[in-house]
Amino acid sequence: MGSEFFALGAAVIPLDEYTFVEYAVFKRICDKRIGGAAMPRTKKEEWIGIKEATSIISKNSGRDISDAYVRLLGKQGKIGMRPMDGRTNEYLKSDCEGYTVKVKDQGKGRGKASTQQR
Repeated sequence: MGSEFFALGAAVIPLDEYTFVEYAVFKRICDKRIGGAAMPRTKKEEWIGIKEATSIISKNSGRDISDAYVRLLGKQGKIGMRPMDGRTNEYLKSDCEGYTVKVKDQGKGRGKASTQQR
């Protein structure tokens, strides 16, 4: 029975000399070095306060949006939100820039343009 090898670049390690736990630890260290799944995220995310998030979403939507509605969007998971302290939350700027609040049809001709011909 031939021995199996694990190759990483120029280093070749025979697997029959190591236990499974040693191999798993070695593989985890190698994954970190070569950019595997265990690498930390390098992209910096910009987090903003409620006032700035409200102004960005209002500008995208073309109308005024309340702070309470932005908080609701964060709680529903439609825009990224993280707690800054026990009372204040921060919102992910890229999510706020990509979100638009659509006009809701209020019925009786008060919302969107009516499709009926008169």
